Amino acid sequence: MTGLIYVASPYSDPDKQVVQLRMNKFAGIMAKLIEHKFHPVSPLLNHYLADVVTVNFPLTWDWWQDYSRLLLSKCDHMIVIGPDWEKSTGTMAEIEIATELSIPISYLTTYKDIENFINPVVD
Repeated sequence: MTGLIYVASPYSDPDKQVVQLRMNKFAGIMAKLIEHKFHPVSPLLNHYLADVVTVNFPLTWDWWQDYSRLLLSKCDHMIVIGPDWEKSTGTMAEIEIATELSIPISYLTTYKDIENFINPVVD
């Protein structure tokens, strides 16, 4: 697969350990995609940096949506990392935008899903 792949994942949670676990999974998937010569992009890393480095930075979908829409409009595919993506306002909105733009979406919840995305089985 060539072109940019938009990677979406839930981020916010009142429990900072949940946020850290989500970011660890996100980082692992991004690294795996890059290792296999894919071109992933995501506003999530900037969101994370804003949360960790900047005090009182807006972390709401209302603030991030224009940035996310522009980035997503440049992509050829979207990956949604689970679980809990269906509980995320931002991830659900990103899925809606991708659907509007006719961008194919892959839902990856398990590491097996990731491996199958990277190395698809052809029948």
